[in-house]
Amino acid sequence: MLSKVTQLVGRRVELAALEAVLGARVQNGPPAAAVIGEPGIGKSTLLAQALARMTDRRTVIAHGRASEFERQLPFGVVIDALDAYLGSLAPRRLSTLGEARGGVIGTIFPALDQLAAPEVGRPEASQLHGAVRALLTMLASEQRLVLVLDDLHWADQASVELVAHLLLHRRVEGATLLLAYRPAQASRLLRHAVEAACDRDACVEIALGPLSREEATALLDGTPDTDSIYRESGGNPFYLKQLSRSTPGPASEIETDPYGVPIAVMRALASELAELSGSTRLVVHAASVAGEPFEAELVSAIASVERAAVLDGLDDALGRGLMVTTAVPGRFEFRHPIVRRAVYASAPAAWLLGAHERAAKALETAGARPSVLAHHVELSARQGDEAAVDLLTTAGRETARVAPASAARWYGAALRLLPADAGADRSLALLAPLAASLTAAGQLIPAREVLEEVLRLLAPEQGALRARSLLAIALIERVLGQSGPGREPLAAALDESLDASSSTVATLELELAADRYFAGDWPQMQTHAESALSRSRELADASLTAAATAVLGLAEINLGQAPAARRRVGEAARLLDGIPDRELRLHLGAVHWVGWCEHHLERYRDVLRHYERGLALGRATGQRHLLIPTLLGVVITRAWLGELDAAGEDTEAAIQTAQLVGAEELIGLTFALRCWLAVRTGELPAAITAATACAATGPDAHGPHALLTHSWLGEAQIENGAPAAGRAAVLAAAGGPDLPSIEPCQRAYFAELLTRAALALHDRDEAERWATLADSSAAGLDLDGPRVWALRARAAILIADGAPADAGNIALESVKAAGSTHPMERERSRLLAGRALGAAGDRASIELLREAHIRLRQFGAHRFEAIAARELRAQGEHVAQPRRSGQSDGVLADLSGRELEVARLVAEHLTNREIAERLVLSPKTVEHHLEHIFDKLGLGSRGALARLVLAAEPGRRLEA
Repeated sequence: MLSKVTQLVGRRVELAALEAVLGARVQNGPPAAAVIGEPGIGKSTLLAQALARMTDRRTVIAHGRASEFERQLPFGVVIDALDAYLGSLAPRRLSTLGEARGGVIGTIFPALDQLAAPEVGRPEASQLHGAVRALLTMLASEQRLVLVLDDLHWADQASVELVAHLLLHRRVEGATLLLAYRPAQASRLLRHAVEAACDRDACVEIALGPLSREEATALLDGTPDTDSIYRESGGNPFYLKQLSRSTPGPASEIETDPYGVPIAVMRALASELAELSGSTRLVVHAASVAGEPFEAELVSAIASVERAAVLDGLDDALGRGLMVTTAVPGRFEFRHPIVRRAVYASAPAAWLLGAHERAAKALETAGARPSVLAHHVELSARQGDEAAVDLLTTAGRETARVAPASAARWYGAALRLLPADAGADRSLALLAPLAASLTAAGQLIPAREVLEEVLRLLAPEQGALRARSLLAIALIERVLGQSGPGREPLAAALDESLDASSSTVATLELELAADRYFAGDWPQMQTHAESALSRSRELADASLTAAATAVLGLAEINLGQAPAARRRVGEAARLLDGIPDRELRLHLGAVHWVGWCEHHLERYRDVLRHYERGLALGRATGQRHLLIPTLLGVVITRAWLGELDAAGEDTEAAIQTAQLVGAEELIGLTFALRCWLAVRTGELPAAITAATACAATGPDAHGPHALLTHSWLGEAQIENGAPAAGRAAVLAAAGGPDLPSIEPCQRAYFAELLTRAALALHDRDEAERWATLADSSAAGLDLDGPRVWALRARAAILIADGAPADAGNIALESVKAAGSTHPMERERSRLLAGRALGAAGDRASIELLREAHIRLRQFGAHRFEAIAARELRAQGEHVAQPRRSGQSDGVLADLSGRELEVARLVAEHLTNREIAERLVLSPKTVEHHLEHIFDKLGLGSRGALARLVLAAEPGRRLEA
């Protein structure tokens, strides 16, 4: 809850920016603001001041603050903000959510426990996010809602994921989201979500810096020796006020604690606490254990003193300014989180053990959930405390699906408290759910470490369990791009005396096949895949059979066995389509392999159909570690199909997921993906920046992720006019001049790229070698893409040889080869044909270039569109520039096909949501299209766009 407003000095610009967000109409202004800065810089004060100045008294302000000491409480900051208010609502209002969503909401908020439906089970993350969004929508439907979430750098992972969801999805009408956090301590996901929301004008970031010397003097209001205090504080408002209470130390060099707080400030706080009486000190120590905000009753139980004595101590602390009251009567909090930390740190260590134990007992008596008790139990229980082990295990089970990071914390704590003589079975009973929770939370490296501990505890005769653990480790390594290290243990497990009819054996064979895929060992991959397929068919396991069939198809296409691979992919797709969601959600690897095989066989619409299903199931079940490979396939597929806007959205989703997982390998890979897409949209400087950053912080020169990262960087360099550096990057990633690390069905793509690099370096002989490699790579594959790239390599050489007419004819062959399979590559080939024939003086080039210009613009391939326009102008043709005025003649021709559809529906007075439903898009995508339309046409409103459409298309009937 909000405490009383404290003095705000300076910050006029920042306050105006925050008031602009609060005062903006929900339809037009950004619905969120993020106030960021170091500890004590005044984030909370700025929020309180802006909220106090609001004039709309019908606004509901829900304020929550995350806490340093309770950061594992699932949805803690959201509960702090909304729980008391929800408890005051009439049941009639909550009933509008419906039974299903009400049941989900009841699993989060203690005040709504009665709504929870235990028999339904714990909800998935996507259900929780949808239910909370519906709740906020309901709350904001009658009164404006301002949701304030402070100190988010201490928020639990479930809360951060929810905040990211609210920032990155469509706005909640009538609601404003205000955030505050320290960037240096905030999670990657939170920082990325705020950055992405700011990029699309859905959030305003307000960074607070130090006060000026004049502002500091005004804040201290007559305090002597303000110059030395200012130097010691660095202009930080909280430090200024704290140091003004004591004599500052030397200012030659400011030492800080691990959180960045100056040691002088912590010394000043210690001096302040030393002045307290023994009884008040006991009360404030107990309050620091209770959490914030706290009530006198809990403090009384922790301190083991009467309530009257607690109230006396609180009055003393309030009078000294150590604590403040909140908007809820009877609740208190420390004047700043730094003060609470200093108070807690000053409490005797032995006393704290008993204090947390008393806190747990008091909360248990009050009916608190195990997940609320777990924090205190973890800090007070002794090894061998079976009751504590049971409670922490229960807390882990309670939170595993809604907040797996918190569950992992509680399982780990229970593990540490097991009796010293506990057997391996008891440890394994906790290690298994710990590994599962860490994996679900995206903490893959710690999960792998736990699984390795499981292997150490398993007896040799427990072959099946050892195999499952090895499989889990292998999957994590594969997701991280570290395939190979786990191959020998997998092979050894396969040789052990396992039941040959078990699904574990078939899965081991499949994983070994996957390992050989990433190693480029196609014959061994085929052998393992055939064995996995045979075993899975005997088991009648549809998911395993589909996966094995697809992996075998991948081996066959890379061995040049195209007809067999096509039969495999058809069979795998039919199997996958017949598996119900309830079964497939447990075997999402099948979706990945079938989609990836379809991608290699150029069945791109099937890829999207299957991968979209896999993404939905993966998000619903919290298997985020499996989302990134799937999103990678979706982005590349959409790019081949010319759906670059949608590919951009999926790229950002992949980056967001990688930030949550936190593995540098995956973050590097997703930024490399952004680079690869930027080459196609024409953002070459951004592509180079993204690729260089990911190559520096991501994988080294080895492994499947490194192959993509460094080869895509090379492509961006070649396209950006640095052919030598680009060629070197591609060859280093590809393993040498024969490109052995590149899949055979992809070699023609890179050979064509290297052909152009060699020609740019005026090395005709090298270009010929690359073009020959492209020819040989495409031969026998029976795939359209490799044929296109091989033909384009030949056309490029013919242009360099001074034979543009021949080059044009070869390029036209590549247009035909691309056909409907590769729309994006078809238009790039058409552009090349037009350029070549134009150089030969053939006027047929005009029509080719015009067609390419139109299609490339529709795709959003702005760089290639600009090249087509330049070629047309060079041949004396007029190409309209994007209009920036409201003129109607011909201006709609500058819109892409999708943008024109959106513009026409706006003219029919459809809302964004209605347009999204009509075109089967997300509302966010509609917003993006409108932004592009307004930018291209120089318009500022939907009404102006409607009038322009009417003027440009007078036959269109507009309904009032």
